[in-house]
Amino acid sequence: MNDPAPAMAAAAARLGAIRLPDAAPVAVPCQLVQDWPAAVDPGHLATLSRAAAGQDTGILTVTFADREARRALLAAWARQEYERGRFPGGVVYVDREETYLESCDADMGDVVGDLLRLLGVREEIIPVGHGGRSPLLRQARAAKGLLIVLDGIRHAPLARPLILPGALLVVGGTKPMVARSLQLDGGREVALDGPQDSGASPASVHGVLERAVEDLSPDARHLRCLLEPLEYVPFGSALVNEVFGPGADTALRALADAGLVVPASRPQRFRFRAKTALCRLCRADTVPPGERHRMEYRLAEAVRRLVERIADTATDGGPQQRTAGLEALREQAPVVELTVRLAAERGWHHVVWPLALAMTALMDARGWDTSWDHILERGADSALADGAADAHAELRTRLVELRLYYAFRPQEVKDTAAVAFALCPLVSNDQLRARIWHMQAEFDARCGRDTDHARERALYFYRAAGDQDEADRQILLWAQTLLDHGRVRAALERLDDLSDPRRAGAHLVRARAYRASRQALHSVKAAVTAAERAVDTADYVLCGQALEFLAEVAHQEEEHTLLAVCREQEAALRQFAGLAPRS
Repeated sequence: MNDPAPAMAAAAARLGAIRLPDAAPVAVPCQLVQDWPAAVDPGHLATLSRAAAGQDTGILTVTFADREARRALLAAWARQEYERGRFPGGVVYVDREETYLESCDADMGDVVGDLLRLLGVREEIIPVGHGGRSPLLRQARAAKGLLIVLDGIRHAPLARPLILPGALLVVGGTKPMVARSLQLDGGREVALDGPQDSGASPASVHGVLERAVEDLSPDARHLRCLLEPLEYVPFGSALVNEVFGPGADTALRALADAGLVVPASRPQRFRFRAKTALCRLCRADTVPPGERHRMEYRLAEAVRRLVERIADTATDGGPQQRTAGLEALREQAPVVELTVRLAAERGWHHVVWPLALAMTALMDARGWDTSWDHILERGADSALADGAADAHAELRTRLVELRLYYAFRPQEVKDTAAVAFALCPLVSNDQLRARIWHMQAEFDARCGRDTDHARERALYFYRAAGDQDEADRQILLWAQTLLDHGRVRAALERLDDLSDPRRAGAHLVRARAYRASRQALHSVKAAVTAAERAVDTADYVLCGQALEFLAEVAHQEEEHTLLAVCREQEAALRQFAGLAPRS
């Protein structure tokens, strides 16, 4: 019998010859927000500084009922400590109250995803669903020496995903119960109290705002009424210009000078002051119902036009334009969520479903958020009411995908899938038909049912649409499913249908098939080839899967040299991906 040792040694040498690119330098995050208009009480700043002295890791909660004063305090303290050089890892600021009410109590997956990107973790390894993001965040290499300021928290579980080794998490909120709950995680509390708004009572604040509104120019007053539906979410100057037109900057500046609009936590973003609701004259209730209806429609149309332009850039532009477009869509998400709700309630279906479709560019590139459920559901309903069959089918299909990712109740997923599948004969393009059949295959797989028919139909329609990349992806998924069910020969035969049988994914499926057939040497050779081709095509997720598979085979076969090389390459891949070495 031939000795496999030389062949195994050759495979180890090939694997060791793979060279990953150098990790890109990571810019130190410096989210030092603009000064808030609320004055910072020197006594409160000193109290917070004393409480945080010597604590560079762990959790510190700041409980203070006055939202504006608390935000001003946390912003001033973070800037002070960063400028003193205390947090070399940088500063990250998150205000959860700047998220629309329907989703502000959802999980923190969107925030965790943003933080992973800030810390230099490569986009392709950030999980689509939020379940895997928090464990990945705890592995981020750049988290040491980081200050995370998380304001506006209502429930303690929202803060826990951001508790990182080597970093300090400062949590701001109004509820003492949050602080008490986080004390179980080792957190310390700073409880502050005092007159609201730096000594001003609600009555005096009301009077100040009334006088400020009375002194507003007609344009500023009109802009305030136009933006009334956005009272609880941040908005950007681009939207202000879209909805108001010429003179928008002057009117916005007048609102800021009057203290009605304050800077949000992101540059060029604004929000209404928390106490604005105290002032009757600040609200659009003084506008006649018919005029208010026209203003709301004008705002909804402005949001639709702006978001559709951004989505076009995020899908059709160059790499830098796409990145900038995705960031802009991410910032618009709270405004879109609110606008979709408002437009759906008013029956403006032609506004709702285009907005939902435009936001799918962000869903595809940056993963899913549980708040998308509201947008997709309302978008699908509006598309149906507006007679847009393709849009209705696509949004229903995406709704199924989201609910599969987040493990919604099985019956809820089943009902949604049945509606989407029933639309398949009505849609006008093969690409969408293929997506519906692919969704059906994924749902069948989740239920433990045979997927052959659904995979075959998805493959047929992807080929009919001329999308060879998706057709090949469907073949690989099909082959892996066959392999999972022990149908090794059928899986290998399926790979012959690929447009390029030398794809990295095909080699990895072959490696798994050979292992199932107890052909360890052929399995190792195929897996090494998969790793080589994955690096050549910059598919680092698949490279990681190939290395993990090789390590399992090497351990099982007691090939210590191959196992050592696998561990070295895994460490290099983690370094490149922005993750710390395994402990």
